[in-house]
Amino acid sequence: MAPPRDSLAVSAPAGQIPPGSVIGGRFRIEGVLQQDAVGLTYRATDINRRGPAAIRIIPIRALGSAAAQLETDIENASALVHKNLIEVLTAGRESDFFFIATELQDGQTLREFIDGKRREGRGVSFKGACNLITHVANGLERAASFMPHGGLNPVSVWVNKAGRVKVADLGLARTIPLLARRGAPDGAPDTAYVAPEVLAGAAPTCASDVFSLGVLLYEVVTGRLPSSPFRPLSQAAADVPPGADAILARAFARSPEARFASPMELRSALASLEGGAAAVSAPAAAPRQAAAQPAQAPEATGGPRSSLGRSFNVAEAAGAAIDDAQERWLIQKDRLDFGPFSLAQVRAQISRGEILGEHMIVDSDTGARKKVKDFPPLRDFTKTSERHREQNRRAAAEQRQESVDKKKSAFTFFVVFGALAIIGVGLTYYILTRKASGEDRLATREEAAEIDAFLKDVKLSFVGAHVAKRGSGGGHHAGGGSSSAPNDGDFSNDSNFGDASKYAAAGDDVLDDGTIQETMMGHYRGLVPCLMSERKHNPGLSEMSLDFVVRGNGKVSAVKVNGQKGAFASCILSRMPTFPKFNGSKTIASWSMSMR
Repeated sequence: MAPPRDSLAVSAPAGQIPPGSVIGGRFRIEGVLQQDAVGLTYRATDINRRGPAAIRIIPIRALGSAAAQLETDIENASALVHKNLIEVLTAGRESDFFFIATELQDGQTLREFIDGKRREGRGVSFKGACNLITHVANGLERAASFMPHGGLNPVSVWVNKAGRVKVADLGLARTIPLLARRGAPDGAPDTAYVAPEVLAGAAPTCASDVFSLGVLLYEVVTGRLPSSPFRPLSQAAADVPPGADAILARAFARSPEARFASPMELRSALASLEGGAAAVSAPAAAPRQAAAQPAQAPEATGGPRSSLGRSFNVAEAAGAAIDDAQERWLIQKDRLDFGPFSLAQVRAQISRGEILGEHMIVDSDTGARKKVKDFPPLRDFTKTSERHREQNRRAAAEQRQESVDKKKSAFTFFVVFGALAIIGVGLTYYILTRKASGEDRLATREEAAEIDAFLKDVKLSFVGAHVAKRGSGGGHHAGGGSSSAPNDGDFSNDSNFGDASKYAAAGDDVLDDGTIQETMMGHYRGLVPCLMSERKHNPGLSEMSLDFVVRGNGKVSAVKVNGQKGAFASCILSRMPTFPKFNGSKTIASWSMSMR
């Protein structure tokens, strides 16, 4: 990688910023992520946080007099933190452009999600689509006191690898309306998601976001945009309650006053429909839609069908073979559905106490639901897990009480003999530390000399660090083979789908390859004494291939050397460096050093 540059007062091919350049004194450019009608977005490393970031570059000339307004809107957006909003890290001006730094997403846009489903010949259930729209509405509700979005479309909504839905581009549409006019499938008008009043030049409102959400809901369920002649959702897709037609008719109303006032009102209407409440009435008189916009849907007839509320067929559930790996189960907490999960993932969350027996489990294929503790495939497991958790809680309480009693006894002892002990300890500490400090300095010099002598006679080469992806066991050895089984204790890395009930700090981050490589290259000398000791027993040793586990506090908790645990691995573990802290449970990584 090119060395960091102090500024961007340099030219680059085709107008691109060279890799290695630093923006805002904080973000080191790595390469281009994407290009749109406004400018380029780059992948970068946040030097302060030591993690990845996305940097959108907007030429000042493209903003004109709107530059000041954009700065204000982005400043407001950066103050918003929510699990369903992509975090804005900072923004500013440099050289002849405006930059916006955000967290980097590791998933796909909703456009890619929809297109992928269509290529596979699969659809999204109405229930699943409502769940997705609910999370988008939650993020917009957090932003509503500052601004509407004004530019919702399938490329401004992300579904990351943990299954979390996040809204991007908040604060941009008012000054850069081009960002709202994108995301449509091939051949469709680029204004498909823009409310009529915004197309006419009016400022976006929360009601404008309702229109965009309605189009997204229709497209996620059917795989195509609403068009003229309009086909009601309940006729365009299976298992959609007729009451949904009236809800979408109101969301598509040409007049913003005839729509739901906010995305949360649309969310509530969808929730009421699933709960079996009365259908939402379509607007009494809405002007005729333009050909490129969704047409007025006719008012629903008959009562709404709830996609939830049906009982499980207990005999079928108890006797039928259920694929534990099939991700078809939703978990309902506080009127929100999370998932879909496989039964194996549900059991893991039950064990951790994240799913309780009182929560509802919903079959996303049939809409049937039941309490987790009453669902036959999970009933015994749930009871056993709850019993174990209660036993552990009691045991922990007893241990705490014993610890309190011991501390009381110890305190009494120290009160009686404290004065004499302090004097004795003080004298002993003074004498020993003076002696030990001299010995430590000598040992350090001797060890450094031995390391230098050893390295003088060998030539080292290194293999770049590699962080295991979620769902893999991690680990490697020379030649690229795996040395850790997927279920190898600390070295297992089961798939983590996050928890949408938590906020942005959900605890599912990992370190990246660059951070692991930088830390190891800065501290590899500390591992050499272990290598020297091992070569005394194994003179032919020419490679040290490490698999190791870094916890969220930056400490290394487990090490394998050349696929093995033992004395060599224990020595390496005691000398492993401390890595940067990260918001996650662990990172499994590999790194190699060879000698000749």
